[in-house]
Amino acid sequence: MEMKPAISVILPVYNGGYLLVASVQSVLQQDIGNFEFLICDDCSTDESLNLLRKVCDGVPQVKILQNDSNQGLFKTLNRLMHESSAPLIHLWSQDDIMKSHCLRSTIAFHDEHPSAGMSYSLRDLIDENDILISSAPQDGTPEIINKSLYAKISAYWGCMPGNIANVAITRFAFEKIGEFNTAMKVSGDFEYWTRIAQHYDIGFNKDPNIFLRVHKGQLSQQSNSVAHRIMEDITIMQTLLSMASEKDLPRLNLSWRWKTQTSYFNELIYLMRKREWALARKSYRAIRNISSPLPLSLRWFVVKMMRLAGCEFWFYKKVIKTLI
Repeated sequence: MEMKPAISVILPVYNGGYLLVASVQSVLQQDIGNFEFLICDDCSTDESLNLLRKVCDGVPQVKILQNDSNQGLFKTLNRLMHESSAPLIHLWSQDDIMKSHCLRSTIAFHDEHPSAGMSYSLRDLIDENDILISSAPQDGTPEIINKSLYAKISAYWGCMPGNIANVAITRFAFEKIGEFNTAMKVSGDFEYWTRIAQHYDIGFNKDPNIFLRVHKGQLSQQSNSVAHRIMEDITIMQTLLSMASEKDLPRLNLSWRWKTQTSYFNELIYLMRKREWALARKSYRAIRNISSPLPLSLRWFVVKMMRLAGCEFWFYKKVIKTLI
């Protein structure tokens, strides 16, 4: 009788390049064996598919799928989640390295915290040459995060996991929440975590389970992604404010105006400096819907001066009082 896997690892692949093999091998080298590894190639134009077939040849845990046409990240993730069978689904990335204990740590965490609809772990940062940039910092966030605390932290600091590769989703949360929003190009993960948080606790696994890779080719560093992130995050931030407790809401509204909106304005200036005029116009229209341009530009100028003077942290903590 075939044993059902305890956890599924799902990996969307598009032009993974030279980093793909190491990423896949790190999953295959886990110190447990009761997992399935589902990989979907999203019509790569490089050698990704051939590399996958070569590296995974004869490995019983692996199933390689192919999209008929390029579907993008979130549609591919949706397909993989439907194809998976385990009670836990660990998302994975073609760039990163999974430490050998990662899946075991994830299973143990959810066994200990059955109320969590998803979890994310700490991560160490490496560069494209596998050189350690920084180890996971100390983080006082509790292991179980309820809806109002999730809203508070996310409204201050943004997407809590920061990426998909350190995230595991429970089967019961997926069946309740449904799929990623495929209308989103960049922030579909942040929006999905926020939907989960409206129904379930979020778990914070303090084991640094992965090496997250930082390199120039990442989607999040591209100008088009900056514009999409502004437009998509505005909707998410408004949802977070609606989830916040009455006690937290006044300070969160201050943070929204002085911290988050000014960061959008800063990214708008970045697009203009890059001469990305079409993207800048789209971003400007989105920003204009949440704040009058002149007051926002004045707030941005104040924050910029505080940053140049080296007292931005003091300004937020003592004057605006938005830091946790």
